[in-house]
Amino acid sequence: MSSTLGVERGGRALVAHLPRVPFAWVGPAILFIEAAAILSISVATGLAYHWYALGDLGDIDTFIGVGASTFVYCAIVFAYRGNYSIANISSVKKQLAELTVTWWMVALFQFAVVFLLKIGPNFSRGATSAFFIGGWLFLLLWRWVLARYAA
Repeated sequence: MSSTLGVERGGRALVAHLPRVPFAWVGPAILFIEAAAILSISVATGLAYHWYALGDLGDIDTFIGVGASTFVYCAIVFAYRGNYSIANISSVKKQLAELTVTWWMVALFQFAVVFLLKIGPNFSRGATSAFFIGGWLFLLLWRWVLARYAA
């Protein structure tokens, strides 16, 4: 077995045209990419929703806060459940199931915090819902591609 992702396993070349990535870099690289993606999706969906529905851009600090807290909660659960390890990354079915359960668990937790702390007026239901749906769809595609590459 090779020490890099996507090169050779069992004597056959896997995705030889893609760059080699050392195993030690895989987890941190995925973590960084997901952080950037979740924050970007939160800001983009928040700005787009507010522009379309209300004619203004809304509060970008709120969108960054929702994205950052969602990423932190998801990363904690993913790390605890070993979803940044090569063994788990290479299983498409496991990745998609873990991602879906974790993402919506975090979404429900976020909604509960907003409700219990009575900070709802700072959050747009439309922008937050667009973020959770858009973020989930993007991460499903991302983890599917990643699992196919790592297989």
